[in-house]
Amino acid sequence: MLTLYGMPVAPNPRRVVLFIHNLNQSLDINYEQVSIPKREHLSESMLEKNPFGQLPFLEVQGEGETEVISDSHAVCRYLGAVTGDTGLFGSGALDQAKVSQMDRHIELEIQTYLLLSVQYDSERWADIRPQHPEFADSARTRGLKALGVLGDMIAGSDYVCGDQLSIADITLYCLVDFGLLMKMPMTEHPAIKAHHELMSTKFSEVGFPE
Repeated sequence: MLTLYGMPVAPNPRRVVLFIHNLNQSLDINYEQVSIPKREHLSESMLEKNPFGQLPFLEVQGEGETEVISDSHAVCRYLGAVTGDTGLFGSGALDQAKVSQMDRHIELEIQTYLLLSVQYDSERWADIRPQHPEFADSARTRGLKALGVLGDMIAGSDYVCGDQLSIADITLYCLVDFGLLMKMPMTEHPAIKAHHELMSTKFSEVGFPE
């Protein structure tokens, strides 16, 4: 039995939901909404399951044993492996390396800094994050600059890597969507704007768990 805990408005839980939607095989999976604004992810019951308190995490229940996978990339890797559908991670050694490379660049050079900029300059996070507006401004500037670099790299291509959808496209789409929700200038680069519009059309029929 598989249970996914998360809040799909946040980029990492949203990423896993879109990954599942784009697998070639359906999965029997339960969804449990965990409210970040209500800090449900930091409740005692959630921390017992997932001590780092991050979302999403996947609970895998076997016969008498339960395992927790608590990283969105690792969750996607696991679900791809158990379904035998690993195409979203690329095909062939070189293609897989390129997809992984771009996915990590998006996470580490863009997403990390933009999420930090939100958390360290928002009253909504003041109860669990010390507020440092100057640090937040610096992080936002760095993240948006890296987003522009990525835009230059993918200019002229529909996808982040090669000519087909990959986990890197899903990661970028979820990040841009979240950034726009946070009123950040995420689509000023023409290539980022075009990619987001294409992915928005591609994922328009995805129903997110309520």
